[in-house]
Amino acid sequence: MTRVAAHRPPAAPAAHSQVLRRARILRSATELGALHGFDGVQMQDVAKDAGVAIGTVYRYFPSKTHLFVAVMAKEVLFERPGQRSEGAGSVDDLAELLVRWTHRFTRRPQLAMAMLQSILATPTTIVEALETDVQVAPLILGRLGIDEPGDEDMSKVRLLIFSWWGIVVARLSDHLTQEQAEDHLRLAAGLIFVEAGGPAWSRSAGACPVSGRRPE
Repeated sequence: MTRVAAHRPPAAPAAHSQVLRRARILRSATELGALHGFDGVQMQDVAKDAGVAIGTVYRYFPSKTHLFVAVMAKEVLFERPGQRSEGAGSVDDLAELLVRWTHRFTRRPQLAMAMLQSILATPTTIVEALETDVQVAPLILGRLGIDEPGDEDMSKVRLLIFSWWGIVVARLSDHLTQEQAEDHLRLAAGLIFVEAGGPAWSRSAGACPVSGRRPE
């Protein structure tokens, strides 16, 4: 069976039917990855489960790593851009968004490790995989009420994503408990976007999880 070379750029769906087929492929890869992990998933199995030809899978995802990088983007981008909630600090809103992302990843460790393995196996970075500037940034900046981000704001978004991904990896490898991971996420959000509302740990997590210092 002829397979499309992995270096070929993925095709973008145009017609509505193509969008639906691509979505079915991602849904099948997500379910199979959660059960079997990266090594246990074959592209043929994804095609069969999604009800599409194997050539269709390779059209949109030239390799299994491309497929699970796309699954990762789907897992994060299920959120819609949102503004700060009534009565909540903007950084607290942002921290809770990161906590939800982390729960979504770590509750299915086999799938999370498949996504991690794919990110590490490709020349892309986590930021590029999520198309940060156009997709993830609105999710983050919306929580802060930043409508017209500058270059520094975008740099902070990327730094926060790197921090979040590192904490996810530490949680998956049991170097952090769930509570520690959540405390670190709140601290990271507060330190990186401190001017947007103050460190989140100062209101919701008590003592700083790194220094042990409590707010004045």
